[in-house]
Order: sequence, then structure tokens, then C-alpha cells
Amino acid sequence: MTGFRPPGSGLSSTQEDAVDSIVNNPDGNVPKTVGGVFVESSTNENATSKEWVFNKSIEVPQASIKISDPLSISEATLVTITRDLIQSKNIVSVGCAIDDVTGSGKIEVEHVPSFQQVVAQPDFSVTLTSNPLVVPLLATLENQTDRVTVKIASAMTNFRAIIRDNLTGLVIKYIPNKEIVDKGVGGLNLPAGDVIFHFNDDSDDVPLSGLFYLGFTPLRQRAGQAGTLTFFADSVAILGAAFGIPYLENYISFLEETTVPFINDVTNLADPYTRLNNETTSLSGVTGGVVVNYLATSDTDTVNVGQFTAGIAGVSNPTVTTVTGGVFSQGDFVQFNGTVFNDGICEVESHVLNDLTIRGVGTVNVVEGFTASDFITTEDSGTITKVNISVIRSGTSGDWETGKGSVTPLSFSTIGAGIFGTEFEEFSSLPQSSTTSGSFQSKLPVTTATKPAGKYRISFTAQVTNKKKEKGTDLEFKVDGVAQHTHSNGGDYLFHNIKEDNGWVSESITTYTTLGSPATIALDIRYRKDEDEARISDARIDIWRVS
Repeated sequence: MTGFRPPGSGLSSTQEDAVDSIVNNPDGNVPKTVGGVFVESSTNENATSKEWVFNKSIEVPQASIKISDPLSISEATLVTITRDLIQSKNIVSVGCAIDDVTGSGKIEVEHVPSFQQVVAQPDFSVTLTSNPLVVPLLATLENQTDRVTVKIASAMTNFRAIIRDNLTGLVIKYIPNKEIVDKGVGGLNLPAGDVIFHFNDDSDDVPLSGLFYLGFTPLRQRAGQAGTLTFFADSVAILGAAFGIPYLENYISFLEETTVPFINDVTNLADPYTRLNNETTSLSGVTGGVVVNYLATSDTDTVNVGQFTAGIAGVSNPTVTTVTGGVFSQGDFVQFNGTVFNDGICEVESHVLNDLTIRGVGTVNVVEGFTASDFITTEDSGTITKVNISVIRSGTSGDWETGKGSVTPLSFSTIGAGIFGTEFEEFSSLPQSSTTSGSFQSKLPVTTATKPAGKYRISFTAQVTNKKKEKGTDLEFKVDGVAQHTHSNGGDYLFHNIKEDNGWVSESITTYTTLGSPATIALDIRYRKDEDEARISDARIDIWRVS
């Protein structure tokens, strides 16, 4: 709306429109000019906090953003640099790269070693006058250039230059800045002689000495990166070789890139101790230790841009779509490798067709405390391998334990106690029992805990009798369903003929069994009548590991 003005105010219609544009600008907006008139821009000031809000991208062409007196952020062609203005040094730059082909990711830290003065083209016998003067560039090694020296044959006015990346067409360096290059006016005035352009210094220019400082914006180039350097001026007079390339002297450093290692890449640690469970405040013992994948198996599958899906608590477990399908079994330890986000050791819950489900978040929890329990939902590629793992851990009692295997659950043994006598268990049924059956009846059927591979000593003792003298009682002891003795008449049991009424006889058997892999052992003391009524009491079984 046009504001009221009395006649004869002396403003032209154009001036009135300009005043109106100021009056009508929205509250809080930072205006811009279009055709000499203020109009609304995309920048606003928050009325309360006084912060400026930018509704579009902010472009800072080849310059620094000063955060406060001691800190600034600058572009260094391919990375950003945070600069400590108190100590006048760049804070280390960290980059993250994800390979578009393999999908693998890594974090990179670049170190800038000592600089070298490198004369890229030493000949300055000819004055080059092409305007613009176009020079091809090729970086043979990854490098950072902090300053460049050229030789000027005679004074040049309105000098500008750009370096353009050939692959993308993007301009990666402006001299002196983007605005002047784009406008084509206001360039540098260069004296005859050596002219040095500093890319990593914000000192004041000294034009008469040929010193120009462009701020903290060093030029970085990747190995194999091709570019084009173009010089502009009112009149070009740069010394160089007859084949058209100017004399160029670079103050350059060949970058040393360090990849932040994954855990399996760490081989040297300065600290003499590692500290685990540093957030544990539980009043009950918790485990913690080290897991080693020591032997892969031939059971493998792959994921080729397959869908990883995170688990939903109480609803569904994590899943991934595999290529082959049906390879793994419930309880297998599998190692994921080559993915961006989901590498690790997991426990298989099922592998039906191409759908592999792991234990963890969802409805089926992990058995072991060291396996991964969820995926990050993404499309990804990688390999899956069933593996044997070895674990050394502090148990809930604080004693060190070891366990190994390719399936859950692992059985752990305490370190330091030796093998002999470990894995001890005892079972008993002491009260008297009786039967009039001619079929074997169980007196003490038990199943041990899971035992690690090894050799075990197993024994049983019992008291048997019959209700009447000259009557018999049969007794047998089975390990995993196999009798551990043979009757002289060919039976797989022990026979006792009782000479006195209620005359008790002691019986015992010792046997050995070897487990090739972790397993439980089923044990059973059984008895039956030969005639009349058989009786048994004080039945005991014990087992321990011997090797």
C-alpha cells in the first residue's frame, strides 16, 4: 500500500515506489534490492533471539566463516578446515568416504607433512599472451598447495584466474574471488617479476611486492584429478615455455591419509590395559571378555543389495535377504563382513529359503551376551560365514573362563583349576524304591549340563535287595542309552541273587566316555525283579572331566 504524502512533497514516482518498498517490507525480513527497489529476501531476523534465519543455502565463495575470535571455518577445495586462530594452525580434518561400488565405508584422517617447493614447469623463456591463457593440470599424487608463484613479463591489470575440475566442471579455486571472476572487473594488478598467491594465509596483500593472500583456503587435489587453470586479464603477459605452459612454482605437500581402523585393524595400543563394562553399576556379577573368530567353516551365503530389516521389540526379529538361502541352522554363529553398517557376529534363529533371521531384538533373544542383536535397516551387500569362535571372559564370579564352538550355547570352563576334576556334577536318589515289574524301572534318570569336548569319568553306586531270599534283582546303568556292562549270560544288566530275606548288596560301575563336541549326557540307574519284589536305595551318580 502506498503511504499518504501531501502535494508538493518533491518525490518522483520512482522515489515514492522506493520509499513504499521500504515501508511495505515484512517485519523481521532483511531486504534485498532488485532494480534499485527493496524487496523481500529469504533471510529473516528472529524478533526474540535476534538470530538470522536463512531459508535458502548460504554460499561463501572461497572465504572463511568466523565463528568467534578464536575460531574460523574455511573451504580447502575438497574438505572443510577448522582453524585455531589463537595458535594459527589448522585443526585436523576428518573425512568419511563410502564407495559407490562396494558400499564399504571408512573414516579418513589426512595429515599434511612438511611442504616442498616444486617447480612444475621451469622454463620461462617466452612471454605467453593468450587471453585467456588455458593450462592443463594433472595431480599425480594427493596433495595440498598453499602457494603458487608465477613470473609476470610486464605489469598486468584486472588479473583473474580459476581452476576447474574437468570431471565435474566445478570451479575449485578462484583468484582473487568468485565475485570478481564472475563480474570480470575489479581484478588484481600484478607487477612485473615473481608474483606469489598464498592460499593458506589471510595477511594483507602487498601488491607492489607481488604478494597476494587469499585466506585459509588451500588447494587440495586427489591423485589422478585432472583440471584446467585459466588466466584472465586486460592483457596477459606471463612467462613460460614455447609450448604454452607458464612457469609454475608450487609450495606443495603430498598428503598422508590415515584410515581410522576398525577394531580388527588395531595391532598396537599404548595403554597397558583395556577396560570393559565401564558403565556397569550392577550389584550382581556380569560377564565381559574377548571374542576371537578363529576358524571359518565352508557354510557361506551372500547378500547382494539385500534388505536388512531391524527387529521390533516383542514383534519380530532382525532379518536379511540372502542369495543362496537355507544354508545355516538354528544356533549357528555367523559372521557378517563387507557391509556398511551390519558387520558383526550374530546367532541364527532360522534360515528359511532366502530369509535369514537372527536372534536379538524381537521375540527370541540372544543366548550369548557377546553377539550382535540387531540390524540397521538398509539395502546392503556382504558375505555371511558360519564361524568357530573362542571366548575368554570374566565370569559372574570374577574367575576367568574359556569356551569355544560354532553353535550356541557355549560351555565355559574356569581357567587355572586344570582340566582334571572340572565339570563335576553329582546326582542322587537315596530313599528306598521297589517294583514288582519284570520290566526295567528308572530309579535315577538325569541329564547333565552341557559339557565341553573331552573325556569324562562316570560312576554309579546303589544298594539292591529282594523281598525274599533266593530271589533275584536285575540292575543296569546306561549312558546315553547304552548299557555300561554285560551280564555273563549275555544280558546287558547286573544280576544279584539275594541269599537272605532283605539282604542288601552294594553295586557300583565306573566307565569313561568321550565327547567330540559340547553335549549333554543322559544317565539312568534302572532295576527290575527277577522274581517277587525288587528293591533299591542310595542310588548315586557322579561325573567329572579327566582330559
